[in-house]
Amino acid sequence: MELLERGEESATLDGCLADAAGGAGRLVLLAGEAGVGKTSVARSFCDRHRDRARIWRGTCDALATPSPLAPLRDIARDHDEVADLLVGDQPRHQLFAGVLDALVSPLQPVVVVVDDVHWADEATLDLLRYLGRRIVGTHAVVVVAYRDDEVGPAHPLRRLLGHLAGLSHVRRLRLARLSCSATAALAEGRPVDPAYVYRVTGGNPFFVTELLAAAPDTVPATVCDAVLARAAPLSRRAREVLEVVAVVPGGAELPLVAAVCGAEHLAGVEDGIHAGLLQVTGDMVSFRHELARQAVAQAVPATRSPGLHRAVLRQLAAQPSSDPARMAFHASQAGDRDAVLRHAPAAAARASRFGAHREAVTHFQTALPHLDALPPDGRVEVLEGYAEECSATGRLADAIDVLEQIALDRQALGQADSGARALVRRAGLLYAIGRSKEAYAQAAEALALVEGLPASAAVASAYAHAAYLHMVQHDRAAAQTLGARAAVLAERFGDHQALAVALVASGSVRWEAAPAEAESALVRAVEAAHASGRAATVTLAVGALGVGALAVRRYPTADRWLAEAVGWCVEHDLDTARDFYRAGLAESHFEQGRWPEATEIIEELTTPGAYPPAGRIAHRLRARLAVRRGDPHRALLAEAWEAATSSGDLARLWPVAASRAESAWHAGRAARIPDLVADTYQLALEADQAWATGELAFWWWRAGGLTDPPERAAEPYALHI
Repeated sequence: MELLERGEESATLDGCLADAAGGAGRLVLLAGEAGVGKTSVARSFCDRHRDRARIWRGTCDALATPSPLAPLRDIARDHDEVADLLVGDQPRHQLFAGVLDALVSPLQPVVVVVDDVHWADEATLDLLRYLGRRIVGTHAVVVVAYRDDEVGPAHPLRRLLGHLAGLSHVRRLRLARLSCSATAALAEGRPVDPAYVYRVTGGNPFFVTELLAAAPDTVPATVCDAVLARAAPLSRRAREVLEVVAVVPGGAELPLVAAVCGAEHLAGVEDGIHAGLLQVTGDMVSFRHELARQAVAQAVPATRSPGLHRAVLRQLAAQPSSDPARMAFHASQAGDRDAVLRHAPAAAARASRFGAHREAVTHFQTALPHLDALPPDGRVEVLEGYAEECSATGRLADAIDVLEQIALDRQALGQADSGARALVRRAGLLYAIGRSKEAYAQAAEALALVEGLPASAAVASAYAHAAYLHMVQHDRAAAQTLGARAAVLAERFGDHQALAVALVASGSVRWEAAPAEAESALVRAVEAAHASGRAATVTLAVGALGVGALAVRRYPTADRWLAEAVGWCVEHDLDTARDFYRAGLAESHFEQGRWPEATEIIEELTTPGAYPPAGRIAHRLRARLAVRRGDPHRALLAEAWEAATSSGDLARLWPVAASRAESAWHAGRAARIPDLVADTYQLALEADQAWATGELAFWWWRAGGLTDPPERAAEPYALHI
């Protein structure tokens, strides 16, 4: 069908390809509502330039839990250079770098089309974010097509769009519906009133196309009606093919269709193509429009649908290389408990390897209702994977609940060390969400469990994470003692991750007394983290250098390491950790008077979707900055104080208490300052925390409550007093 009213968009795409041919790559965000013609515009662009550019095309699946990197796997079917990248389980950042390298070659530009990105898995979004930041140095045009009417404020794609906002090499195109005149042009020569077509379709090209392709005098009220009206006249074999293809999101391989329906039914594929419902690309048959697939899938009788999914699952199980995400989907739809337990955890593990943590969570959730069918050790292993993925995706409350169950299950299995490790991990998450007192109590319970147990890697991990909690609690002696004990065990059992955490804990508490020793220990922690092979652990160690230096106001050192931590997170697409260390940079900017830079980060981190711990720091900084500027701040400060007091943690109480004192001073209510800082000041003295003690003592002195600085006040505050 003719492509109408898309000249401006086509010209923009052609210009982007010309830029890419000259070595200035472009990323195009092609948006519009369902059925507005995004796929048609992209296909036309590819067809116009097929002789001068390599064409890569991939589609995101509408699986309940998408397969990681599905578009890249589509591309790999036709392009060996991409297929080679997917061989083996190489680290994700190497895979992404390999894709980028393939787009750099100046021999021939590359057009990459990724369709239906509103259904993208987390790994695909990370790949697009990675390419979007680096595409300008390639000879490629990446076209990202998505339904913007399905992308709400909390949609995972929204975060990608935010990261790409403002980049000069990114182009945004939004396809509008067809005008009345364009609809009339499409309807010309057909026995139908063009004005009526426009009125009932609103100019949506898919609605128009489906309605015009229906039998005369058929007036579907919805897309579903239009699709089913076109499917009804087909032969029985064609309708059976439609049903099979409809229950396989993203398309079905022709051999799969033949195996489920019978080889003699393959002629029904041709019938579906002639009816305008199906299309064949390579050996894959799919619906021309996803809305059409959904319409047919919904029309499959409830008594027949599970049988179709069982038949598809049976055929996929016979293929050794079948995607576990597909297997898990069909197992769930078929109601096959045993198959769900086989494939959903495997799909989750695979998704996690590619960084698709949200999809991993969903796969685990598919398995959760059936865990009673597993032996106890198998059940707890699935729960541990689920807890890990919940933590990675910011579902901290869920992870806390699951870790409590894991601890009980491990102890019931006689594995007290692993149970203690679960409790300490739970304590760390309790601290992250502001429940500090519970966190410390939980860590103490875990330590009581491991006392007297034989040495093991689990014991090393428990000690290391307990040391970390004591570090954030400013308990120097316990952090160093437990950290040293953990380090010895971690080295003995070759647990580089536990070693890194132990060194972070024991090194971070030395900043006030021996900053050179602290930095040396933390550099060693970075080395251990790299040896662990876990990008998140490297982030923790590098970030600890920045956070620790900031705590003792060594600003150049803090800025250097915090920036390095942010850079590492960007390189490895660890966006939650990136948020946290960006919050650290914002705090450094605030304290050094770089208010515009601090404000920019604060605004970014107080939007929906930001990592909650980073958001809490940003909200606190917003209140402190308002006080410092003399802006309206009463509500902000009250909110920050409520959040700090609910945690009971000195690190969260002290900055807000100081800002409350500062606010009272500016308002001429200095007499209130001792009451505002007294309790937190006492906590600082008990914790022997020099900088907290010094800042709070400074305000108390300013209000006339002190004449001499306390012995442990940090030097700048002591000199000021």
